[in-house]
Amino acid sequence: MRVAMQAPLNTSLTRTIAQRLSRQDFAYTLELTLACLTTFWIITGILRPLVESASDNLLGGMWAVVAPVFVFRDTRDQSLFAGISRMIATCVSFALCLVTCCFSHSILRAWQR
Repeated sequence: MRVAMQAPLNTSLTRTIAQRLSRQDFAYTLELTLACLTTFWIITGILRPLVESASDNLLGGMWAVVAPVFVFRDTRDQSLFAGISRMIATCVSFALCLVTCCFSHSILRAWQR
């Protein structure tokens, strides 16, 4: 008599399906969703008069939704640190662009003389 052997179940998949979301997981997901919706609403709704085309407005809204996803972390301290590091990177980028614009403007003025 032959016994049919069954393939072992994928335990990680079975565990993932069977695992329930905790209240913390639900709250985290809700917070991230609200942050993304809020930033999208601010960019596409409130700042609409400042943008000329609708496609630019929606593109800005897309980037506004992406930003909270990069900053949201497991703990509030990690989120704060990620937000501060993004702010510092933005300020450094702005300063470098400002220096480059001033430098290239002075070169163009000297070249036109």
